[in-house]
Amino acid sequence: MKKLVLLIFLTFFLVACDLTADSGLDYSDFLAITLTDTDDQLTQEEDLYYLYFFSPYCSACDSIKNEVLYKITLLRIDRIYLVETLSGDAVATDISVTNIPTLVKVVDHQVEAYFVGTTQVKEELKTLS
Repeated sequence: MKKLVLLIFLTFFLVACDLTADSGLDYSDFLAITLTDTDDQLTQEEDLYYLYFFSPYCSACDSIKNEVLYKITLLRIDRIYLVETLSGDAVATDISVTNIPTLVKVVDHQVEAYFVGTTQVKEELKTLS
């Protein structure tokens, strides 16, 4: 009986803790941090922030969507802005993002680093708090 209770508890705990698997979050839940004007991409108030370039039609973007959005909800220090790229016109000329998903680190209104592809984006997300 104890084993059964322990097994049920562990199953519930593992399922309940995997919030990134299907968080139910969507990009539309984050309109307040979605940049639609290219002039805003390098002119935010913060000295350090990130821009996450994605497309709703990108399968790689979709594969990490829940992780990215869930991480945004947890951030207390770092800041991520979303940029939907349906065309090259959605990217500021000073940034030069050519592939998505891409996470761009901006420091003092200048691009400091690019994290391109799901693996690099996910690795950089782990460092943010």
